[in-house]
Amino acid sequence: MNEFSKIYFRAPWGIWTIVMTVSLMALLAAFVIFTPGIATFIVSGLLILTGLAFSVRGYTIAGNKLIIHRPGWVTEFQLTDFIKATINPNAMRASVRVFGIGGFFGYTGKFSNNHLGRFRAYVTDPGRCVVIKFKGEVVVISPENPDEFLEALEFFPALFNNSPGLIPFIQIGYRQSVHRSIANQSFPFLFHISQQPASTIRLS
Repeated sequence: MNEFSKIYFRAPWGIWTIVMTVSLMALLAAFVIFTPGIATFIVSGLLILTGLAFSVRGYTIAGNKLIIHRPGWVTEFQLTDFIKATINPNAMRASVRVFGIGGFFGYTGKFSNNHLGRFRAYVTDPGRCVVIKFKGEVVVISPENPDEFLEALEFFPALFNNSPGLIPFIQIGYRQSVHRSIANQSFPFLFHISQQPASTIRLS
């Protein structure tokens, strides 16, 4: 997969992630200061390293893959199993943590609520949640620009399913600002986007 066939979205922290992370770090620091000892230091260090290791740094749509970036590793989902995606700032509301981390460096792991049922969360800002439904699985993420993420989620799998590798012509519906942003980031060596309802992207 070359650099022109993918698009990256940051995963900014929301206010609750910041509050939870700073508060817990302060509590752990107080724990180490007022209860000194090797065991205290090890336990606090393990908690911090665990939260950091499972945190989310960003998201990449690369061809037919959705990649969740973690510190030094990734989690991948095949977009061939993709069904639909929606923006839902309330997706995490009233969720019960089944197995995972609930606010420390983000919300990651398995959660459940009445609206979505069981789902996997890779969220750093609950206010930016995008709910992605795959065959047999629901995933919730929080990219920096949810609207542009949805456009890319529609654009990239269709593009690479039609013609893998370099594509001479791609017909897309005209959504000028978002498609221009996606195209400029992903295909900087291109091309012209016509401002007509059925525009053509041509690789030069």
